[in-house]
Amino acid sequence: MNKAKLKQLSMAKSLVILVLALVATASVALAYNGVAEIVVEGDMNYQQDSGEKLGGVVFEREIFANQMVVGGSVKTTTGTSTLSSVDVCDSTLIRHDPTSTTTTLTLPSASEMITYCLPSAGDRIEILVENTGGSSETVTIAAGTNIDLQEPDGQNVIIGQNNYANLTLVNTDGSTIFVEVDETIPAD
Repeated sequence: MNKAKLKQLSMAKSLVILVLALVATASVALAYNGVAEIVVEGDMNYQQDSGEKLGGVVFEREIFANQMVVGGSVKTTTGTSTLSSVDVCDSTLIRHDPTSTTTTLTLPSASEMITYCLPSAGDRIEILVENTGGSSETVTIAAGTNIDLQEPDGQNVIIGQNNYANLTLVNTDGSTIFVEVDETIPAD
């Protein structure tokens, strides 16, 4: 064989080895999914399958490729009520039965929520409040101390029968909590 032919075979052999190495690497990467279910409870994160502790509070940006499900509890209240910081901070849904034509659901004070779950300016949570009342029963959201209660233009802080309101709570300056009440109505 001449040198040119040997050089061609050597290059072809190198190319085949490179392709096989890439295929093997890709196969290993696909075989190992690499996606672990991470559970976050309190101040500790751990891996679902092994129970390995991964660390505490994360102060850096996290990116979730698929979907993140945030747990929470459902709180049920009736009549005119004042919510505690535990009710607001630990719940994702508050189901309120007015039990009369109009009732008031008062939010806790800003200092309570700052102590319990919104300690720093910029901290934010969202909850959903449902009016489970009967005919013509409404729920009025009222502000606790140092709560800056807001509504979208043209709306109010009254939740009609069978309606929901999204409440967004933000610690704006370390002493005041901004709360936006945005009522939704059933779709037709």
